[in-house]
Amino acid sequence: MFKTQAEAEAAAPGFGCKGAHRMGDMWMVCSSHGDAGHQGGH
Repeated sequence: MFKTQAEAEAAAPGFGCKGAHRMGDMWMVCSSHGDAGHQGGH
């Protein structure tokens, strides 16, 4: 989880995806939650 959208987008390639999505007050990698694959994103 990241504090900004930019941080999450920058980290996304390391998770094998692109983009970011909001989760409450934080940002997570990947354009959608399903793409994140639960690789340490939570």
